[in-house]
Amino acid sequence: MWRKIQRMLAVVAVTAGVGYSLFAMAGCVLQDAVLFPRNMVGPVLGVPKLQPGVEVWHRELGGGKGEVEAWFAPCSAALQSKRPMVVFAHGNAELIDHQQDLIERYHALGVSVLLVEFRGYGRSGGTPSEKNIVDDFVYFYDKAVTLPGVDADHVVIHGRSLGGGVAAQLAARRPCCALILQSTFRSVPSMGARMFMPWFIFRHTFYTNKVLPSLKVPVLLVHGRSDEVIPVAESRYLHALSPTSELVEFDCGHNDFPGGQGAMFWEALERTLAKAGVEAEAGE
Repeated sequence: MWRKIQRMLAVVAVTAGVGYSLFAMAGCVLQDAVLFPRNMVGPVLGVPKLQPGVEVWHRELGGGKGEVEAWFAPCSAALQSKRPMVVFAHGNAELIDHQQDLIERYHALGVSVLLVEFRGYGRSGGTPSEKNIVDDFVYFYDKAVTLPGVDADHVVIHGRSLGGGVAAQLAARRPCCALILQSTFRSVPSMGARMFMPWFIFRHTFYTNKVLPSLKVPVLLVHGRSDEVIPVAESRYLHALSPTSELVEFDCGHNDFPGGQGAMFWEALERTLAKAGVEAEAGE
């Protein structure tokens, strides 16, 4: 009887092991489609007609892969003097085309905006990956800080959802005076662990949790308490890691952030800018 039970247990163990291996293999194969769901993005709208100073930049990829697109939208004050700049990274189902309201709100504070499109999204060629996207952000960051209207000592990096992972990696490679992480995660493997995925299958890790402990600038973490995509526990974890961070939670989910609490969100953001020495200036 005992040997029969042992054989049954062995069969169950082997079956479970094979099943889990197939599950992990499926996760490995499908991770790009899940992390970069380009088929879910909204329509391409075109360059925002905010003012004559908006510039469209490109980075040639070579090898017939096309080019990466970025927009630099200077605030009106930047046409006469150096002004702070925010580098913004959008979520994984968005485009730079969809950031009109964000541009206008930053412009109202006298802050210019640099938006970089992810590879394979919108009008950008190539294939999205952690390395490719972060490299593109570094490239356009380096170009922007040389402009006469940009105060290179006051560059803010702001990322939403997956863009928060991009923003943290950019902050690890280039100077910033503040980091704003909106509805983001500690890392991709930490999110995968919630679905019992082993850490080693992930090609794109976005280890935000490895960046924050050593970052000495003000960090703002904002998150919806009912976020059904990236749980608020992720931002709470990051807050515990970062001695310079502030966590502000909102009564909303992921896609409806900030859930009618826009004034509260922008107050927190302006408070962070003030800590970083960014003085608001009336803009357009």
